[in-house]
Amino acid sequence: LRCGVDAARAVRILLSADFHGRFDWLEYLTGPSKVDLIVVAGDLLRFEPAEEHAADRKALAAWVARRNPPSRLHYALCSGNHDGALEPGPNPKLHSDGFNDYIGAKDRIFLTILPFSWEFEKEKHQAAYRLLCRGAARHVETPRVPWVVVQHRPPPGLLGRSKDADYGLPKWMASLPIDFVLCGHDHVSPELSKTCVQVCGGGWALNAGQTDPTARTPDFLTLDTQSRHIFWVSRGQRTDKISASPNPDYPPSHE
Repeated sequence: LRCGVDAARAVRILLSADFHGRFDWLEYLTGPSKVDLIVVAGDLLRFEPAEEHAADRKALAAWVARRNPPSRLHYALCSGNHDGALEPGPNPKLHSDGFNDYIGAKDRIFLTILPFSWEFEKEKHQAAYRLLCRGAARHVETPRVPWVVVQHRPPPGLLGRSKDADYGLPKWMASLPIDFVLCGHDHVSPELSKTCVQVCGGGWALNAGQTDPTARTPDFLTLDTQSRHIFWVSRGQRTDKISASPNPDYPPSHE
């Protein structure tokens, strides 16, 4: 394990994405929790019609205003192609686009949240890479601390899909000591590809997918950064139908 994190310093992460206005899902996931970091990797809002998008932005602002998480819990939200920019709010435990720092104790986790961009938006895409480079300069101070990056678009091949994938992401992960990239965007079930995690560079890319937009609860996964155990939950039930290990000989070393 590249990070060499002690079990006492392990961070438990919950990942989901692509709610498209399902704020009941957001309330469900951010209720009482045993995890340390809850990540919603983009597309929280409906894109159109404009009235629904505006209503969703107000609902999100109201949700942010109500957050009063317990001492250890942090939230990470990144923008997706349906959201527009997600501005950092006043809550010190709710992190959004552009965040690039340690959360909690400095020896727990380094978190970077990338704003949404397409490759053809060259200025935005290059700005995301510059943010990662600044993160790498900070993370070098504590190389044994896991570096977690949140962005909406996945690398090609994750969940067996490549449409609208971020083809620059594997290059970034190969050149920077990123441990985990947490993604969304693909509304498919990991059951199709039999896994929700893919080796990418020297780290892992993960996507919980979404099986049913009408379901009472969203699909999500939980990750333990020390053991690298992953559990996928769909329709409120944990399932063993997918593999949580992309490669039994993982991980290759960044060093």
